[in-house]
Amino acid sequence: MLSARTAAPLSLFDGVDRLAASQLKIASIKHRSAIQGLSRMPPATFNGERFVRGLFGLVAENWLGCIGALTRLPSHENWRWFDPKCDHADHNSSPEVTLERAIVRAARSQGREDWSNQVPIASGIIAGGGDRRRAIDLVHRRSLDAFDFVELKVGSDNALYAAVEILKYGFVWLLSREYRARLGYSDKLLVEASDVRLSVLAPHTYYSGLALDWFEAGLSQGVAALGAERQKVRLSFAFEAFPKSFVWPDTDLMAALSAIDDRTRV
Repeated sequence: MLSARTAAPLSLFDGVDRLAASQLKIASIKHRSAIQGLSRMPPATFNGERFVRGLFGLVAENWLGCIGALTRLPSHENWRWFDPKCDHADHNSSPEVTLERAIVRAARSQGREDWSNQVPIASGIIAGGGDRRRAIDLVHRRSLDAFDFVELKVGSDNALYAAVEILKYGFVWLLSREYRARLGYSDKLLVEASDVRLSVLAPHTYYSGLALDWFEAGLSQGVAALGAERQKVRLSFAFEAFPKSFVWPDTDLMAALSAIDDRTRV
């Protein structure tokens, strides 16, 4: 039974992009010109903790509306580990898709089980399936209970939009952890993790001309405070880049794996 809504939202992320743009005083987070402008003149009043809490509050509100309308448990595929998807459909040849699959193929060929991809986070949370395609591009296991959630970009969108995307997924992880018993997630390795780093990973050229240290520091401070408060977990954020020599798709599988192993903070 829903208390504040007459119906569940269409998505866990209804209104989040608009709120992010409003807090940053820009028209849209989807426009590359927005992050270029913010980079040239960072807002003097930007508060990462306030920004993160505002976005999380909206996702949490949507979340309560969604799970309040559930008539059955969400998909058990949500937050699965380890089940890498190595093949890509012929109709989906985007550089992000081909690169993420190249990385997991190369890792598997080396007997490594520290990389997985396309990890679903919300299938079945929305009664009508509105978020069933939401998935983390790449997940890296750093240690027993520490993981990186990676939003992979090659040429699409922009660093601001990508950052908000991976923040959303981090918020759903926190809420999934908080509600894990109710949703049947208690046996999920990813959900039970205690240390998660949210990152945007892209070639160096993706960040060309951008000064993002103020935004990265603010987001990392914000998610750290949120994680400690909500679930007593370590949560952080970073912009990361492949080595400058890396060019996709003009490289082979093993070079792609080496490149992601050698990624660095921007």
